[in-house]
Amino acid sequence: MLVITKALGKRTAQEGKTGKNTYTAKQAHVELAQKMQARDAATAPSVGDRVAYVMIKGVKGQKAYELAEDPLYALKNNLPIDFEYYLEKQLKLPLSRLFDAIIPNTSTLFYGEHTRKKFTPKPTTGALAKFIKVANTCISCKTQIKEGALCKACYSKAPQVYLEKTLQANQFEKAYQELWSECQRCQGSVCEEVLCTNRDCPIFYRREKVRQDMQRVRGELDKMSLSW
Repeated sequence: MLVITKALGKRTAQEGKTGKNTYTAKQAHVELAQKMQARDAATAPSVGDRVAYVMIKGVKGQKAYELAEDPLYALKNNLPIDFEYYLEKQLKLPLSRLFDAIIPNTSTLFYGEHTRKKFTPKPTTGALAKFIKVANTCISCKTQIKEGALCKACYSKAPQVYLEKTLQANQFEKAYQELWSECQRCQGSVCEEVLCTNRDCPIFYRREKVRQDMQRVRGELDKMSLSW
């Protein structure tokens, strides 16, 4: 998991109090707590809580503490993760120590052909979203099209694409049901709605990610139903 957690041991400056019990230096989890308080004070972390965050990509010149974001907020808004931060600050040193005895040059683990393929989601909010214009694309080959769900090249195989998307939707639904059932067993009831908001649990974020993927594929199926 890419989620980092740190305890909020003091008040934030946004709470309007100063003194020895208030953070003075800029820290990632503190800045995020202030942002979360501005969004929704009722659900924002308070003193004594652990603040979970991920590091997202920002614009040139932004400080590292400004790039901390709530994992759930990042998931819902497709904010791209700063993979270079995790590689350089979190993974590079321990992996180098681990493979140093069997690989002569451990730097080959982090650079080369196998590191060139990177996936960057299209953010729906934040600084990067201002520079991105979402265009209509073919749901099969991702070619940009003016309207509809499939391009001319893929239209002839529409039944096959529809079947593939249906299978994907079924797989996501099954995965979501399994995660939901696991959360129900964890809370001690398989007949009630899951109320858990434990952000230290990896299943919490996996459940949200699978739910979004399921909705995305369902949207593609609905799009095909209207245009096919």
